[in-house]
Amino acid sequence: MYGLLRKRAKGSRKPSSHSRSSPCDSRLRMEELEQRALPNASHGFAPIQHVAVDVRLDLKDIQADVQVVAKALGSSTSATVTADINALNTNLSTVLADLEAGQSPTSDLNATITAGAKLSADLGMSIPPALRNQVRDLGKDLADLSKDLGQITQDLRGEVTDIQADAQALAKALVSNTSMAVTSDLQALNTALSMVVADLSAGQSAANDLSKVLAAEAQLATDLGHDASRIIRHELSDLRKDVNHLTKDLGQITKVVNRNVADIQAGAQALAKALASNTSMAVADDLKALNTDLSAVASDLAAGGSAAGDLNKVIADVAKLTTDVGTNVSPVLQHQLSALRNALLDLAIEVAALKV
Repeated sequence: MYGLLRKRAKGSRKPSSHSRSSPCDSRLRMEELEQRALPNASHGFAPIQHVAVDVRLDLKDIQADVQVVAKALGSSTSATVTADINALNTNLSTVLADLEAGQSPTSDLNATITAGAKLSADLGMSIPPALRNQVRDLGKDLADLSKDLGQITQDLRGEVTDIQADAQALAKALVSNTSMAVTSDLQALNTALSMVVADLSAGQSAANDLSKVLAAEAQLATDLGHDASRIIRHELSDLRKDVNHLTKDLGQITKVVNRNVADIQAGAQALAKALASNTSMAVADDLKALNTDLSAVASDLAAGGSAAGDLNKVIADVAKLTTDVGTNVSPVLQHQLSALRNALLDLAIEVAALKV
């Protein structure tokens, strides 16, 4: 039921025709953070990070696939195939924008998969074997991306569904109970559960409302007393266990998110230090905006609100900073900017795991 948090995202990734760094190598590494360790958790702390890295690397693989196919075809290809490649690139950019904005990428991902299938069909079987293999790689990488994106929320969504089913089964078992106290308890339970669903739909912390669900269940158990049937006691136990599982899993994801926000803030400080000698007013303004919006993200999370909006601003800040810094900078600085962009995309995906 809660597999995402209790298993690694993948037992092994399929070999790619492109070289990929490992998840640990691709994490945020900047000066002071160069030697930092990833969070050391039991069942839940690291896997959501691996899922986020898998999604980001899937996107990188697909972009590389499309570039290789386009290069192999050259400028002499048909207008139809050129349009297919353009559609793939456009849809991929939209999927990335969806993830950065905390929006569901499902529709745009489906459009990307359709574009990939159309490219394969339009190329036909008369292409060279190497190109045919590359097109096949593209299809596999798109399937990987779809699978990985589905893992982000599917288990938490399943837990919510289980809790709702528990509440329905409990209400059915108590349908003949005419106690006003029991009726009131069931109403409080359903109200609190509706608030949990609303919290998760908005990407907000559900911790307080999950506590209300547990409190309502405890009060119901008290009001039912020792005369409750075995079936009712079983339904109460199932509800309590499932709510505790969801609470624990959400808490683990939140710890991952908070840890990564702190790491990104440290990375931004290291970047500002590296850019201290840059006298550009635009760069100075970019760094100021970056720090302000990062603080807003941290405040959102501390208050239990959705951080997606402010996180999208941070991503935009880093994109503008990258443009204003330009390409005539040291490899170390280029690496810092790249690492920050990667860490922010990972964070956006992790934050999306809190929106069910």
